[in-house]
Amino acid sequence: MPLRAVLGAAVVLMPIAVIEIADSTVNAPWYLLLATFWALLWRPRTRMGMAAAALVAFAATSSEIVCVLFAPLVAARLFVLRRPREHAVTAGWLAGCLVQVPAVLSSFHSGQSRVGQLGSLGHSLAFYAHEVVLPAPGWHLAWWLQSFAGKNGATAIVAILLVAAVGAILGTQPSSRPFVVTALLTGFAFCLFETTVNGHVASLPLWKFGQEPGSRYTVLPIFLIQAVVIVGIDYLVRQRGGLRRPGTASLLPAIAVFTLVAVLGGSWVADFRYAAFRSYGARNWGPIAADWQHDCAHSRSGAISERFRNIPQTLPCAHIRS
Repeated sequence: MPLRAVLGAAVVLMPIAVIEIADSTVNAPWYLLLATFWALLWRPRTRMGMAAAALVAFAATSSEIVCVLFAPLVAARLFVLRRPREHAVTAGWLAGCLVQVPAVLSSFHSGQSRVGQLGSLGHSLAFYAHEVVLPAPGWHLAWWLQSFAGKNGATAIVAILLVAAVGAILGTQPSSRPFVVTALLTGFAFCLFETTVNGHVASLPLWKFGQEPGSRYTVLPIFLIQAVVIVGIDYLVRQRGGLRRPGTASLLPAIAVFTLVAVLGGSWVADFRYAAFRSYGARNWGPIAADWQHDCAHSRSGAISERFRNIPQTLPCAHIRS
């Protein structure tokens, strides 16, 4: 149970994610991706649980088209679980996909598609290494490692430690292997797809402390890496007698749990205090919203034009409320 609490805390105190998605409710779907992953692995026994899983899948998929990448998990669920009552979450996921169809077609026809210039595989792989693997234990920790080992050196250090941990889990925990493989491949696929479709994110030559565009694409893969480690340590604790009987239990689980809490907990304390740059907290939104309402009152088209980061945007007046 304590390790489940750590897993839950990882959702709220995600490293890197605080830079782009915390304090910005429009980015809530990136958290829903985490919940959808677990919902697709979950087999709820009650109707309430089934309804919750379906609602989470629908909310995530109808908000972010990238959720179509959960299709392999959905297909595996359909193959393994044959009873219709097991597929409330499948129905929610499919309904969300159907909701996305007219929006995607409309954006393509109107020339407002969010798909940018496609990136290269090399840039996407480098993004995964530097922005997912390196900050997986913590964002500030990643920058501290870079200060004396450089970005590539720091990435190599973290990668070696993660390979050792994942290798130990795969080698000693047969029952954990399906989850480990599924989690790591899912996170890798999401990151690779998102940074290929939005190629400019992965091809930026310089990343600054606190200014890392595209860090929202690291939310799911980093969380799943942490989930793999937490699940592996939980298995170790349960197999070695737990931590309740220090005299009889193995010392290894205690060391593993202590290391996990120390690394993640210490990183979360440092990371979560950092202000998210996408929250635009320095702006006085009252006068800005008042100007928008004034412009809408004189707009003949029912929309106004604004520029965000020097990118022209069209704001429908129907979406602006007092």
